[in-house]
Amino acid sequence: MKLTFINDKTQGTFLLGNDQHMLSHEGILEGRTINSIVFNFGRDQETIIDGVTYTFPQNTVLPLMANQHFCFTDPSQLMGWQFNREFYCIVDHDAEVGCVGFLFYGIVNPMFVKLSAEDVITIKLTEQFCRNDMKVKDRMQYEMLCTLLKRIIIGVTRLAKDQSPNSDVLTDDKLDIVRRFNLLLECNFNRT
Repeated sequence: MKLTFINDKTQGTFLLGNDQHMLSHEGILEGRTINSIVFNFGRDQETIIDGVTYTFPQNTVLPLMANQHFCFTDPSQLMGWQFNREFYCIVDHDAEVGCVGFLFYGIVNPMFVKLSAEDVITIKLTEQFCRNDMKVKDRMQYEMLCTLLKRIIIGVTRLAKDQSPNSDVLTDDKLDIVRRFNLLLECNFNRT
C-alpha cells in the first residue's frame, strides 16, 4: 500500500504506506531527498541502515533522514510516513516541531523509539486520519496532511526525549543547545 500526495505548485511530496520500494532508499544518490518516519507494528525484524544491520523491535518508531540508505526485511509489517523539504521543511519549521538536531540529524543514530500500548493506538488513529485525508482532494488537503505529520513528529520527539539518557536533567533550553550544535555539525560536515 502506498498513498501519495503531491502539491502541484511546490512539488511537495507526502507518502504514507508500506510499499517495498517506498521503504527502501538509496539516500541522496537516489535523486530524491525524503525524510522518513517508520513504525514497526509487527514482529521484530532486521533493517539495514547505511550498510549496518540492526534489529527493529516491535512497537518501535524509527526516524530516517534523506541522506541515509535503508531497507527492511518485511515492509508489509511496517507503516511509513515520508515527506520532502518542499512538503514540510523541519529546519525552517523547527520552532513548531523541535526535532532538528535531535530526532533528525541527532547524535543518536539510528534512534529506535519505543511505543507504549497507548502510543500505538494514537499512531494508528493518526494513520487512519492520514488515509482518510489522502482521499479528500480539496484545497485543505495539504494543511490537513501537514497537521497530521506535525502531530507525528511532535509525538515521536516527546517520546524520544523522555527515553533519552539524562532526560531528567535535559531541560528544553539545554536540549535546544544540543540540537543547534548537532545541526551546525551536520551542515558543516556536508560542506566538506
